[in-house]
Amino acid sequence: MGELWVVIDHDGGEPRKVSLQMLTAGRKLAGELGHELAAVFVGSGYDAAKERLARFGASRAIVAESEAFDAHPVQPAIETLTKLVGERQPEVVLFASTPLGKDLASGVAAKVRAGVMADVVDLSASDGDVVCTMAVFGGATNTRCRVKGSPQLILVKPNAFVAEPADGGEVAEERIEVEISDEAKRARVVD
Repeated sequence: MGELWVVIDHDGGEPRKVSLQMLTAGRKLAGELGHELAAVFVGSGYDAAKERLARFGASRAIVAESEAFDAHPVQPAIETLTKLVGERQPEVVLFASTPLGKDLASGVAAKVRAGVMADVVDLSASDGDVVCTMAVFGGATNTRCRVKGSPQLILVKPNAFVAEPADGGEVAEERIEVEISDEAKRARVVD
């Protein structure tokens, strides 16, 4: 069984609305593809997110928690996600189509040599492939693209889906050890 991951966009552990929307879309798409849905939490404050992730359908969470992510911009998260994608080979990874999500997805894509579908407003499955509907030309036109190969990195546009609670229970947590290289720590948030 393949895996579909939702990278949780959060503020200090509080999931942003787009993350809950992606979990809703991810549940549906994972069901259509026969994949297992997992939330991927990178950063600090996971305990604040756990209940909402379960409420919106995450039965499993891969947690890379460290305050080091707060002190350094995007590179440690890219490094951690790249390592996870390389080791675990998920079929599909959903990111928020926000400035941070675009940085993360493009950084991971460059390192794992994959493409990225941006500004996706609808997701479906057809013959085992993911079909993305994307807004192009400033939203004037939509185009549908079939995604082949893996990992399939997809940026989901905020408000493209309605966040709907699921009949979820507990989230099975899988905490991973965070190892951040000195190279990824070169830039630091000072204010």
